[in-house]
Parts: sequence; C-alpha cells; structure tokens
Amino acid sequence: MIIPTVLLETEWVLRSIAKYSRIRVLELFRSMMASHDFMIIDREDIERALAAFEAGMDFADAMHFCLSDEATTFVTFDRDLVRRAKKLRPDASVELADTL
Repeated sequence: MIIPTVLLETEWVLRSIAKYSRIRVLELFRSMMASHDFMIIDREDIERALAAFEAGMDFADAMHFCLSDEATTFVTFDRDLVRRAKKLRPDASVELADTL
C-alpha cells in the first residue's frame, strides 16, 4: 500500500538526490500507477496531481492541492500556486493567505 506522503518523499529523493528530470519522475509514477502490483491510496487524486505536475505545477503543491477537500478553501502563501490551481480547477476555492 502506497500512501500520498510516500510519493511526496519519493519525488523529492528522485529529483534532489538522484537528479531525475520532471519527465523521468512522471514516467516512473505513471508506470507505477498503471501497474497492478501497487495499491495506491487516493489514486484519483494522485492522478490529478500528476496531471498538474505535468502541466508545470510543483509536485508537492500539486499533491497538496489535489488531495485537499474540494468542499473547503485551499489557502496558500504562494501566488503562483493560486494561479496554477485556478487554471487547473477553475471552480476550486483557492485563496492567497493574508500576510502579516
């Protein structure tokens, strides 16, 4: 069983330590998602996050956004994340946090 936080850490290790490109990370994760050897928790949300990552969103941002409850407002300090999230899901409630 693979939980979303394991994918977050895996992407970080592949990118930061193994120096894998975004395309290579996507290839590996898509292969894993297509395999029947893995039980992926929140599979549909992970697939949406991979699509957002492929479209240019940071992987961790995509995971946080796509795994958030659609009935609540997603709040972030990252202006680019707000822009990309609204482009990805125009109907989503995404807001820039007020800064102190």
